[in-house]
Amino acid sequence: MSNGCINLSTIGPQQKSTLLTNVWYTRLFRYQGVADLEDERRHRRREERSMDTDPGYPDHMGPQLRAEVERQLFKDFQRYAHEQRDDLAIDWSDICPEGHVTAYLDGWLENWSDVWIVNAQGERIAWGWIDFIHGGGDNPLFVFWYYLRFGANTQDVVRAQGIPQHIWEVLPESTKDLCLTSETYDATWRNDPLVLQWRNQKSQP
Repeated sequence: MSNGCINLSTIGPQQKSTLLTNVWYTRLFRYQGVADLEDERRHRRREERSMDTDPGYPDHMGPQLRAEVERQLFKDFQRYAHEQRDDLAIDWSDICPEGHVTAYLDGWLENWSDVWIVNAQGERIAWGWIDFIHGGGDNPLFVFWYYLRFGANTQDVVRAQGIPQHIWEVLPESTKDLCLTSETYDATWRNDPLVLQWRNQKSQP
């Protein structure tokens, strides 16, 4: 290293990965606005993803799982939509995996970003990031929009700060309990504020 520069050919793969990650974060925090931050992150994820090896792409959702996921997403979408419509579809063609994966019914589901809502003419009217709560096996699956933006208006954004309250309220106690421990099938939500509140509630005599 000289004059503040690093020769990438002289360092190991792990050091190179760490360095590039640090550079990416430096670039990321120079951006202004939600849209720029999300676009940069999705671009990096697309560079890393592999359609051949990733188990979470829509092709790995069987027809039963896909139908159930879309049913729940459309239902959740109606909470945020400006108008009620029945001519909408979900466009999975440009999704980006975010690493939270589960097996359910006849396939695999992942918490993808870049999921689009389109109308009958194929026009994209909203896009977002989906997520889910599932304890594995035959436990029920709850899918929702974690982030949702309509059109190009960056102020017209739905961004969940953890599990949405309206989703938490419909979870059975058994599912809430599955969120409590780091040893369960899916411990993604163990530090969520609502889960921590549930833990405190359960610990009360």
